[in-house]
Amino acid sequence: MIREKVIRPLPGLPMVLLALGILGINTWLLVNAAQVPTPRSIVLGLAIYVLTAIALGGFLVVQPNEAKVLTLFGKYSGTVKEAGFWWVNPFTRKTRLSLRTRNFETAKLKVNDAH
Repeated sequence: MIREKVIRPLPGLPMVLLALGILGINTWLLVNAAQVPTPRSIVLGLAIYVLTAIALGGFLVVQPNEAKVLTLFGKYSGTVKEAGFWWVNPFTRKTRLSLRTRNFETAKLKVNDAH
């Protein structure tokens, strides 16, 4: 039996700043390496760009009264219930799950009518 595992992923804003910092440093290094290009520096720079682009796929926003169920290659890895901007493993599938109360019950109302 699978039990719910509530996880608290990494905050999204520091991860955005980290990704932008990596992209900035990588761009600066590639511009400096363009003066004396070597195959190693070009391949390394492109690999860092690709890895950063993959990492950008890990961001998710959880709204209030909502949860995200995370599955990694079909295996349940956890649930994010806390509202906010988060970063998780970019290879996880993020499925939205509503936590709204749906037990709205109304009884029959007596209506006084002239007829």
